[in-house]
Amino acid sequence: MDLIGELFSTKEAGVVESLWQDDISSRVRLIIAREIGKRLSDRTLIFSSAQNQLMALLSLAKFANSDTECVYVAGILKYLLPQKKILPYSIDYMGYELASRCLVSLGFFLDAMEKRTKYSGAPEPKYYREIGKQTFDKIGRTDVADNFENWEIFLRDNFN
Repeated sequence: MDLIGELFSTKEAGVVESLWQDDISSRVRLIIAREIGKRLSDRTLIFSSAQNQLMALLSLAKFANSDTECVYVAGILKYLLPQKKILPYSIDYMGYELASRCLVSLGFFLDAMEKRTKYSGAPEPKYYREIGKQTFDKIGRTDVADNFENWEIFLRDNFN
């Protein structure tokens, strides 16, 4: 929990880490994640890992059902953003890979997807939105499926 040490005093960090490890309820963990988000908005820090940076930002998503949902979306971003080709092609990708690409593309590259529709005959963004939602639902990530549009808007608003 490097992030905890960077945001809280030693005494507070001990309490937060203890609560995080001992209380398995997602409500307590979500409260901690949101407190981290509040503290992040109060200062500019350099974090020890990209995962911590992403989790800190995603914890500000008030619509998220749980901290595990935020961690899951952070993992998607960490996996896809360094790649050269992010846009979803339903002929090349399936399952988690396609759903993740749909979410990231709609969040970051909506304009590019709309241009693909207009000039190349690619499906409209709403097609990819439905494919992403349905796929996340089928693979058991109903939390991400239920908040798909919210994540899409959150990514667009906070990263663009």
